[in-house]
Amino acid sequence: MAALAGWRLRPGTAATPLTDGVHLRGHRSQVTFEGSRALPALWRLLEAALRSGDLGALRERAPAGSPAARAVATLVSQLHAHDLLVRHEQPAPPPWRTRLTVGDPAAPLARRLAAALTAEGIPLTGTSTDPALAPGDALLEAEDPGTARRVAVGALTVAGTTAVTEPAPPAQARRSMEHLAARLKAAAAPDEIPEGAPGTGSERPAAMAAGTAVHRLLCAVTGGTDPAAEGEDPRLLAGVPAVLLVTDDPPRAEYRPWAAGARASAAPAPPRDLAEALQRVGVLTDPRLGVLDAPLPGSLPQLPVALVSCGTPAGTLLAGGLRTDLARLDALCRAAELALGGDCAVGAGPEHAAGRALRRAALAVLGAAPAGEEIPPGRWSAHPQVAYWWRTLTVRLGVAARLTVHRPDPRHPVFHATVTRSGSARVLGEAVEPTASAAAAFAALAATLRTTATTLAAAQPAFPAAGPGAGTPATL
Repeated sequence: MAALAGWRLRPGTAATPLTDGVHLRGHRSQVTFEGSRALPALWRLLEAALRSGDLGALRERAPAGSPAARAVATLVSQLHAHDLLVRHEQPAPPPWRTRLTVGDPAAPLARRLAAALTAEGIPLTGTSTDPALAPGDALLEAEDPGTARRVAVGALTVAGTTAVTEPAPPAQARRSMEHLAARLKAAAAPDEIPEGAPGTGSERPAAMAAGTAVHRLLCAVTGGTDPAAEGEDPRLLAGVPAVLLVTDDPPRAEYRPWAAGARASAAPAPPRDLAEALQRVGVLTDPRLGVLDAPLPGSLPQLPVALVSCGTPAGTLLAGGLRTDLARLDALCRAAELALGGDCAVGAGPEHAAGRALRRAALAVLGAAPAGEEIPPGRWSAHPQVAYWWRTLTVRLGVAARLTVHRPDPRHPVFHATVTRSGSARVLGEAVEPTASAAAAFAALAATLRTTATTLAAAQPAFPAAGPGAGTPATL
């Protein structure tokens, strides 16, 4: 038993009793112990000792040299092997002062937060009621008397969901609570929003949220790792705040990315590759806390070009690209531009955004009428991508068209490619690129996208036809 001194069960570890054993789940690992009907009872003794630090009952029921003591030793070694134990030193009284501000002192969250602090041996140095907070909301603060540094975590209940914000200065935590409440209410189904005054929430989500709020605050105060960063959830990105969302029906607790809570001063570096850019698309379009509608293929055709659609302030956006992942990224950029309004360009990083802005400006300056030296087809038509998309447009889709490439200014490596219908000046697609072959390939792709979108709109009126506005297909 001496080997257990100074060790505690890792926070967040959950146990499920089995007929002849127990199953343990942690943030990074899980393990099942089986083999005896006495194991569940033995685990309850060991768990109580590991959570409280009091080994008295365990020593009494599993004396040294007994089979029970040997079983305990085996369990403890496996807990170490699966990283389910953490070193625990007797802490000195914390120098931080804690304050709890609530909307309703009798609400489940308010009571559970106070109980969670007491369970950690942290006295509340102040409580108050703030009428500006909803009845089911609470703000837990900690202040260092020496440096006056203050950290806060907000907890709130909206439409059957209890949320816990990331640790932040109190003013920022309050703003996060306000924005989260608005977002959760907007995302909730009409029957999930109670009539009249906001509710105070239920006990089970409040207990989970309160424990997490205290845990996150303590980690922030002591410099520990935030519990949201302990797992390996690909949806959560470094530098993007994570919010715990807890529901009672169905019972569920998970961290979700909260892009709207990110600080402008902590802007992340540009993504290293497309996979990382798409992770950020997932953050911005998170179904619970995202700020944009997710561009998805749904039932849209993926041949001859990949198509996705999403909602925007201007209506449904239909976009496409070489592949579905490229189409999703391009649709997200265009949807963000429409949401921001004005003359702006959005990209996965500074260079991508600049490229989108420059191409758009160049097309606006050059206009539909080609200008400058026409580049002979022999210098660009043999490129594989040009040949593929031109064949797709003219043979597979049966469009009678003409493709030309011009160099507006011989002093600069800028090439303007235009696809027009044969016998008319109607432009089906155009592109501005640094090489003639790239311009031709992207112009042919743009024409293919526009033709496919027009055909789809004729068959499915719910989708916008290709043309100016929100329904214009976009190319990357």
